[in-house]
Amino acid sequence: MEAFSEDNVRALLRRRKIIIIGGQARPENIRRLERQLRLCLVRHCPTRKKDASPRAYASWLEHDDALLAVVLKGATRTSHGRDARNRCKRLGIPFIECDKVPHPDALLHQIAELRLMDMLERRASYLKRRHGDAA
Repeated sequence: MEAFSEDNVRALLRRRKIIIIGGQARPENIRRLERQLRLCLVRHCPTRKKDASPRAYASWLEHDDALLAVVLKGATRTSHGRDARNRCKRLGIPFIECDKVPHPDALLHQIAELRLMDMLERRASYLKRRHGDAA
């Protein structure tokens, strides 16, 4: 177990995937996360109140090898949020709830505040074992 440091978290996130569930698409915020945290990919899956099905994001959580999920607050008050949290717990994917697509610094701060470093390390280790050193 490593102590939290911004450098340690950045190293874990580098070349990994994050899934954002809910909210409106903000391509500039997604690109900023990818660029500043040197992520492989940020997938954003908007949800709709009229469609309570988790179909839109479920396959990404199940099969996309995300290191972290960000559930936006609009989704947390719906069945989407409950379903996303339950899926993340079952799959061992650390998750954070945010009001909006977070700024990279805010995301790092939340990871520290929620003490997610151990969970991120376990998830990264699992992904590495699953895919070899390329992950």
